[in-house]
Amino acid sequence: METKVFKSKGDLKFRRKLFDLIWKGFVYFIAFTSILLIIFVIFFVLREAFLLISKGYINSHANLSNLFSYIWQPVSIEPKYGIVPLIIGSLRVMIVATLIASPLAVFAALYVSVYASDFLRETIKPIIELIAGLPSVVIGFFMLMVAATFLQNVFGWDFRLNAIVGGIGVALAIIPVIFTISEDAMRAIPKHLIESAYALGASRHHVAWKIVLPSSLSAVFSSIIFAASRAFGETMIVLMATGNAPIPSFDFTLPVRTVSATIASEMAEVQIGDEHYAVLFFIGFMLLVATLIFNLISNYVYKYIKSRLGV
Repeated sequence: METKVFKSKGDLKFRRKLFDLIWKGFVYFIAFTSILLIIFVIFFVLREAFLLISKGYINSHANLSNLFSYIWQPVSIEPKYGIVPLIIGSLRVMIVATLIASPLAVFAALYVSVYASDFLRETIKPIIELIAGLPSVVIGFFMLMVAATFLQNVFGWDFRLNAIVGGIGVALAIIPVIFTISEDAMRAIPKHLIESAYALGASRHHVAWKIVLPSSLSAVFSSIIFAASRAFGETMIVLMATGNAPIPSFDFTLPVRTVSATIASEMAEVQIGDEHYAVLFFIGFMLLVATLIFNLISNYVYKYIKSRLGV
């Protein structure tokens, strides 16, 4: 009888080890596959962008001048592939979206963390995070059909679709990103710090602006930069709500054409391997590099502010 008990315990231990080993191998497989897919995507984009050099599309100073000019006109007798207005357009939308979303999201996170009651916290937080689940096409359609006309009637803009309209739409998409990261950082502050402040007679206002916000400042700035990266690469909203005109100007009331919207709208019209095709992959690679730079800056800012605050 004792032998059977020992055998059953040994079998149970063996099964647990086997289950842990299988689960560990599955997790490693998923992680390795994800990394491998990212490497394949980067390799494919870089390979197609390299056609600009391998096929001699930019083998002269004239070609380089054309690539970095201020005119994007790929369909003409003499095609012009100036990517400068596309970069300016992406920056304009990103600036508007970040300036609108950052204060709204950070203040909302501060209110939910410090001022709101438990009932309001459990109501507001899911509603804001629910916005992240809205498809980009829905936000873009709303900005195109409703918000653009309303804003033009209010401000009297010459163009119904412009960088501000697109930026507001993108802001709706990145508010949950900033809010979630900032609120999690604020809620992660040790409770004894806040309780000690209340015990010394501090008000909620003092706790919010002197303790909670400074302590979470590194995560807040990091979330803003991360959201700016998301705004820079947004596609569907800007494709529908910005007017899609490659105008090299920083007038935010003019229509814009972004890098991502250009790739989405023109990739289906090009012939594989030609110059237009290679240029689209080149600006796609630039977008990939820009996203990587934003992420690196976000990590650096997070670590720098955290070290300066001594947290």
